[in-house]
Amino acid sequence: MLPNAKELTSRYAQALKQVWRLHASRGLSAAVYTQTTDVETESNGLLTYDREVTKIAPADLLAANRGGSLAAPGKIILADALFGRSDWKFTTETPADGWSKPGFDTSAWKEGVSGFGTAGTPGIIPNTTWSTPDIWLRREFALTAEDLPGIKLQIFHDEDVEIYLNGALAVKLSGYITDYDEFEISKEALATLRPGTNTIAAHCHQTTGGQGIDVGILVPQQHKEADKKGG
Repeated sequence: MLPNAKELTSRYAQALKQVWRLHASRGLSAAVYTQTTDVETESNGLLTYDREVTKIAPADLLAANRGGSLAAPGKIILADALFGRSDWKFTTETPADGWSKPGFDTSAWKEGVSGFGTAGTPGIIPNTTWSTPDIWLRREFALTAEDLPGIKLQIFHDEDVEIYLNGALAVKLSGYITDYDEFEISKEALATLRPGTNTIAAHCHQTTGGQGIDVGILVPQQHKEADKKGG
């Protein structure tokens, strides 16, 4: 249930962006959007129940369906479950202070593959079961100097999440979403990034219903194309 045409168009475009990226990076061969029109209590149609109103402008629908520059993910720096399988260290017990900073000792933490959550949670690919109120995650990732401009986080969260890069808060999100989405990194966290080895850490808190957390790092395709034109 979305409040207006703008929100529906944005959600549809986001879904098709994931479809095209999965096609380019994982070989996805087809996707089906259900349904063409609203039907009784289901209101995610492209037309209203009586076919009187086109809820997404045809030009916007065409652009999303064709993918355009979104047909490839750019460069995947750290794969989430959409684009691969990444190993993380994790704990469901409150860690000591400094848990998000480089050099923290995680030898007593468990190991798991992203994403983390419970089966049946809409939108996430849960490779490791997480069913407690809280989870803390850590791992290292590598960057080159060319990666730094335009870098973004791709996140699924259900519910509240805080993500840190080299100990600096990169993003803080409340509530939940039902699709993976891209998020800007704070200036403070961007300033800590450097070529070579870096640290990412996350804390997710759950209260009720489904739950899940998955985090990836990428450089979007449109940014890479802009760099080529600029050069």
